[in-house]
Amino acid sequence: MFGSVYCMDDDHTVTKFTPEGKLLMVLGNKDQPSDTGYVRQSDLYASLATITHGGPPFNRPTGVALSSLAMS
Repeated sequence: MFGSVYCMDDDHTVTKFTPEGKLLMVLGNKDQPSDTGYVRQSDLYASLATITHGGPPFNRPTGVALSSLAMS
């Protein structure tokens, strides 16, 4: 049996699905980035270098980590 599928998107959200594709949860607000100081540049690495601080909930999330608490 497989667990949940988590997807990160450039729309500033993290979504959780069943293996069959049923949406279970959305974290973040679609198309509403958090203020991290991020300024889009022509070069990805130059863009990432403009981030000066974290901000809730997301600005272009690229990965997710789970703990045992998130697995329930």
